[in-house]
Amino acid sequence: MRTPRISILPRFVAFAASCVLAAGCANAQQNYNLAAWGNNGGGQAWVAAGVTNVKAFASGPDFALAVLPNGKLMAWGGSASWQTNIPAQATNVAAIAASYTHVLVLRSNRTLVCWGDPALGNTSGGQVTNVPAGLDGKITAIAIGPYYSIALQTNGQLTTWGSSTYQTPLSPPAGLNDVKAIAAAENFGVALRSNGVVQTWGPAFALPVMDAVSNATAIAAGDIHVVVLRSNSTVSAWASQPNLHPELTNVPPDMTNVVVISAGRSHSLALRSDGSVVGWGTDRFGELNLPAGLTNITAVIGAPFGSFAFVGNTAPVISKQPKGRTAYLGNVFKIGCTAVGRSPLAFQWEKDSVILPAATNSTLLLTNVSATEAGSYRVVVTNVFGSVTSSVATIELGSLYGWGNNSAEQTEPPPGLSNPIALACGSYFSAALNSNGTVTTWGENTVAPPSGLSNVIALAAGDERIIALRSDGTVAAWGLAFLSSAETNVPAGLSNVIAVAAGSYHSLALRQDGSVVAWGDNTYGETNVPAGLTNVIAIGGGRLHSLAVKADGRVVAWGYNGSGQTNVPAGLMNVVAVVGGNNTSYALQANGLIRSWGGIGLPSSFTNVVAITVGILNSALALRSDGSVVGAGGLQPTVPGGLSNVAYSGGCRTVIPISVGQRSNFCRTPFRFISDSVPG
Repeated sequence: MRTPRISILPRFVAFAASCVLAAGCANAQQNYNLAAWGNNGGGQAWVAAGVTNVKAFASGPDFALAVLPNGKLMAWGGSASWQTNIPAQATNVAAIAASYTHVLVLRSNRTLVCWGDPALGNTSGGQVTNVPAGLDGKITAIAIGPYYSIALQTNGQLTTWGSSTYQTPLSPPAGLNDVKAIAAAENFGVALRSNGVVQTWGPAFALPVMDAVSNATAIAAGDIHVVVLRSNSTVSAWASQPNLHPELTNVPPDMTNVVVISAGRSHSLALRSDGSVVGWGTDRFGELNLPAGLTNITAVIGAPFGSFAFVGNTAPVISKQPKGRTAYLGNVFKIGCTAVGRSPLAFQWEKDSVILPAATNSTLLLTNVSATEAGSYRVVVTNVFGSVTSSVATIELGSLYGWGNNSAEQTEPPPGLSNPIALACGSYFSAALNSNGTVTTWGENTVAPPSGLSNVIALAAGDERIIALRSDGTVAAWGLAFLSSAETNVPAGLSNVIAVAAGSYHSLALRQDGSVVAWGDNTYGETNVPAGLTNVIAIGGGRLHSLAVKADGRVVAWGYNGSGQTNVPAGLMNVVAVVGGNNTSYALQANGLIRSWGGIGLPSSFTNVVAITVGILNSALALRSDGSVVGAGGLQPTVPGGLSNVAYSGGCRTVIPISVGQRSNFCRTPFRFISDSVPG
């Protein structure tokens, strides 16, 4: 077995006449210099002649590869490396990844080419360079470890091949199908889900012990550590052996305004918005010894034993484009743009190509949205060397208003969603029923509607799934099933349904004859519909319990009762609707009052109520007859000031112009029509 050549050299700095540029970080037509420091045992820090305007770059322990604007590859460094023997089919390359043993490239047609050292690439009886069949045209991102590869498909699912260094297969866990970014450590894979959650998999002993993360925007991995960039531009790091290697997790204090992260074998790099670089971890080869006077950095890449940075006297580079969103009349609205380059950076926003004189910050803030502010926005970022113009962000006026946790952008309805007729919210997603019977979802992509779904008249949402009622009385369900595959398996032959409801992991359907059908997880008997339950007119799902209203106005409850949430108060009558939270049950009476039992009560402001909805964490929202909304309990009870004129439609057993998720809330104003469903 060949051992990679590693030489310990003095803290080395090299500058080339051209750049290597990380794909997606900037305009590849600009010309940068490459700065390299750390190990140069194979000459990898000396950029090969003819390498200009590079659009992607990767480095192994003693070699480097660059993708040129025409999609061709150039390699330099250790001449004995099989990884520098570029195969003829490696053309039209869009992205590249390199490890100790092999190289993987993603071509512009979303196909893969992989090659490497046959002596090092054979693990568990299979070549790590053998790309699995059936992936052509489906790949959007790649990552590799020493003996395995990961490919991210366009549908958010992962394919892996090869093994860890302990010859343990690294197959992704079941249900991991909402991934938007990937990274590879020595013995574990890392995935960034669309809801901002970071997940690792591999041998249990190799996995890092990580804090809960729900707001990650980027990930990187070294041999045994993970680096995460959060939505607030701060950085966190974890390692599988933190006690033995505390240097890997000791993120420098005051690490703020970070726009790019990267990781080498045992060190990490962070690029701040002012163009400065901060590094931490081991410094065996000088990989943390940033050259004095190195400024104007626009991207960083951590190599196994060294570091690279792209620098130059160039125009700014936009690292995060402004994103089109929906704004709401009378409310506060903002969009932002992140750029790096030689300071100072000047920002100038434009609307419909017309300069907005007072809009000169990286964030555009509208404090009182009016009808005239819908349109196309972009920003021009300038420094002494030139300017760059952002992509266009379309701002539309909408009648939905969302607030609370936004880690998966679940409170930001997509442009074009102007007239939904019903709402449902889960943990990290939101859904709207459109007037044409179709469903639109946003937030994490695990709940994208099935192809061809139509004629929907009602929605309900569980933790990670949606239940839809069609006009013909049949039911569809989709999304993730955490505790049981039965969560999304609608009972065969279910028909004549007039309402649906959902708990965290179970679902309920009310049939026209007044009977109730339940399915999904039944750990606490939440799907054990009481024998003889008939004449039901409304249903509701709590986290682990179920509720039903009978025609005589009485309530029946069953399932988990740890806080007394199924102990219906004696004498409770005249109920027209029920909903359940984590450990609480709520009943709306015909006189507009709310009765609650179990864990959390409601304040006296819940009067004249015409609709109520509750999230899994007991966040309760109530719509009053005057069009105002009040909230209580849970994580997101605060109703934004000035929210009014929330209308509703009469004639339904339950009107739901408001919806609560686990961490976010929604209401619709004005509201034209609401279905009979009660989201759990």
